[in-house]
Amino acid sequence: RRRVGDAFEALARSARHREERVLVVTHGLVCNAFVHLYFGAAEAEGVGARNASLTIAECDEAGWRLIDRT
Repeated sequence: RRRVGDAFEALARSARHREERVLVVTHGLVCNAFVHLYFGAAEAEGVGARNASLTIAECDEAGWRLIDRT
């Protein structure tokens, strides 16, 4: 989870700096780790369970905001 956190923090800094939207395509386990780190274990329940996941989040100056997850 630490590597996922480090990667998404760097991504957030870069996206905020450039005022861009970013799409990340990754493994379902990474989606699970991302949701767990930023939104808690309850939100991560079932995310990426079948090695596939769709997680939509936005990041602004306040941090990450979860929009939707499957």
